[in-house]
Amino acid sequence: MEENYRTYIKSRFFNHPNYHKQNERPVVFLYDEIALINETQAIKIFTNMFEKTYRENLFLIADSLFRIPSSPAGEVEKYFLSKKDISLFNSLTGFLGFFSPLLEEKYVLNYNHYFVNHLKSWREFARLNKKFFTFTVIPGFSYIDKEGSKLPRSAQEFERRIKIILHLLSDQRYREIRIDTWNDFGENTYVEPSRKEGFSYLNVLRETLDLYASRVREL
Repeated sequence: MEENYRTYIKSRFFNHPNYHKQNERPVVFLYDEIALINETQAIKIFTNMFEKTYRENLFLIADSLFRIPSSPAGEVEKYFLSKKDISLFNSLTGFLGFFSPLLEEKYVLNYNHYFVNHLKSWREFARLNKKFFTFTVIPGFSYIDKEGSKLPRSAQEFERRIKIILHLLSDQRYREIRIDTWNDFGENTYVEPSRKEGFSYLNVLRETLDLYASRVREL
């Protein structure tokens, strides 16, 4: 059973030419890792399956960081993280641009301000723990079927957030941006084309990333 499981994952996913890799290492994103308890042994078993059988080290990105508002210096955060074994992971991250459906209005209204400060503080936490930091961003957020805090969709604000991240990316060797979006439109985080917005979000990505790439090549 275990061998079939390993073979299936490797042949169906890891060996696919479009599968995301970092330095030839298959990337595995551990969604909501922050909610797991006593997960150390399970993660070790999973990674060892591939390291022993295929001599293939995985690149683990863990959703282990707190959302806005939070701080690595907070007492609750420090206590909770002291119970986690982040040595298992290659990179630390959050989810949904660190936005929360339970976020108070003052944070929603000034989201970009808190967003940039949040990125800086948790990136420094990752650096101090000798881990990479994976940036996360969204174009907006709102549930279509239940109540919750809403971050209005805006191509202009999305562009600002991408530029904030690109500026912070410039001083680190690991450069990755994860757009937390779903193509079911259930949380309004999509960047796919729509009748109302056209290709606006894809155009933002193309234009800002092309400009960033050209500047990097000139260095």
